[in-house]
Amino acid sequence: MQRPSDIKYSQITIDSCNLYWRCVCSCAKKAKESIDDAFIYTNVITEFLSRVKDIQSTYGYDNSTIYFLFDNPKSKINVRKLIDDHYKSHRYNEHIPKEFWDTLALLEMILQCYSNNYVIMRLNGCEADDLVYPLIKEKVNDKNKMLLISVDMDWSRALSLSENVHWFNYSELFWHREIFKQKYSFYPEGNKVKFFKTFRGDTSDDISPAVPNIPSKLLLYIMDTYDDINVFISSFNKNENIPEQWKIKILENRSKILSNYHLVDFIQIEENIETYSFKCKENIPELRYWFKLLDLPFENRMIYKEEKSSSFFKKPKAKYYRS
Repeated sequence: MQRPSDIKYSQITIDSCNLYWRCVCSCAKKAKESIDDAFIYTNVITEFLSRVKDIQSTYGYDNSTIYFLFDNPKSKINVRKLIDDHYKSHRYNEHIPKEFWDTLALLEMILQCYSNNYVIMRLNGCEADDLVYPLIKEKVNDKNKMLLISVDMDWSRALSLSENVHWFNYSELFWHREIFKQKYSFYPEGNKVKFFKTFRGDTSDDISPAVPNIPSKLLLYIMDTYDDINVFISSFNKNENIPEQWKIKILENRSKILSNYHLVDFIQIEENIETYSFKCKENIPELRYWFKLLDLPFENRMIYKEEKSSSFFKKPKAKYYRS
């Protein structure tokens, strides 16, 4: 199935912390061992903004709405770490300087005054993943397509909500649920993604596999047969289609299966989407303040006419006469 070359989206939703973390890793790799504050503040923020522009240029229009979904500082990350203390442990790696995390709050303040087409979303007690469904329910219709951008496979579940919702994981664009099935051999519907992540784990969230090396054919059978983890746990031992050696391994890893399943679950949100959405508004003076404070290079729109005219390249040049 070939993707239309001219497909564009009027709405783009970004897993902000996920993209930010990719920028952190990219900048840390470039910096190698010598990392100073100037490098951190300049490169992580500018790289994030640059990647957002590239995303909009590639997949959107000039006026596409960009939704930035943020994990709340008091989100389920902390609750989930009570279930598994390795959950998203990469975000707390002792080798990553604290200054990287300080820039995340600064980045959000910059986004607030960066563009009229930006919307920031965060809700107490929720991660970005939890905000995807209510956003789609409110904003996607027959006329508006939405592209979801995150490496987190949880976001693929939205493909089954609407044909106008697509998912990009930074390597592949899943513009149809059939594309997803071609790669993973199942549709991202019901609890299939939850079962898949439970057994296979998820490196993006530091969730280790519950049953290592379980055969794909067996896992697909389990996903097609069961839609509830509790029903599976209580009855798998009676299922003659599951080999005895794997019944033993499943039983040995029963607690890990249950904890993984809870780690990849979503919260049901009842609040109106407008209560946790912030409509950003372009404010050039405020942008200049932040860019100057953080020693970021000014964009053209931030340079006033008098500053442009005072530039060396704008000054009249002395005429040179050949003798």
